[in-house]
Amino acid sequence: MDLTIYIKDNCAESEKALELASFLKSLNPAVNLSIINVDRASDLDGGLDMVALSQGRPVYVLNGRIINLGNLKDSLVLREILYQEGVVFH
Repeated sequence: MDLTIYIKDNCAESEKALELASFLKSLNPAVNLSIINVDRASDLDGGLDMVALSQGRPVYVLNGRIINLGNLKDSLVLREILYQEGVVFH
């Protein structure tokens, strides 16, 4: 299960995205989690990278599919979304 969270510099929501990422990793260490800062990445290749770059907020991508633009108000909601996608939490 691959979860990528795109963040940006000077984005108030990016800090919360990092907290959510830490929360999810603690729930299931087997989740392949990547954090990409689009302001610092040198190898953006179009596609989802460009969608993330155009957003002024975090972008959550699960297995190559955007599941959310911006942070969710409650990390339990994100957990539920991931559960629906088949991510098992311990």
